[in-house]
Amino acid sequence: MRRYSLLVPLLPVLLVAPALGANRQETSMPSACAVTDRSRQVRVLICDPGQNREVWQVAGATACAGETLCNAWIWDDRDRAPAKAPRVDAGLTAAQSRSAVAVWINDSGQLVIIKAAKRRKVD
Repeated sequence: MRRYSLLVPLLPVLLVAPALGANRQETSMPSACAVTDRSRQVRVLICDPGQNREVWQVAGATACAGETLCNAWIWDDRDRAPAKAPRVDAGLTAAQSRSAVAVWINDSGQLVIIKAAKRRKVD
């Protein structure tokens, strides 16, 4: 009887753990997007033009699934995206980073939308 008394406090955990896993939803890459290359920390992600924030969020999170330090750079024009993912973000050229539409930052779970800055005339 003594052997089983050690398992009694763990019984609620053992019964609830499978249920927690069952509630977890697996996400898949949206059909409008595809990872074209990856490095340890950077994903190059191409999505069809006209996609929205929600599609980019799912695509970025899916591209970086299982990695804490991962940024998924998202372009809607394959010709402007790098053919090869750089080792780190700083490896992107200025033109490549300016032409991306968004970046998924996996460790904070945030999507950053990239918009062209408007230049002000200086008198």
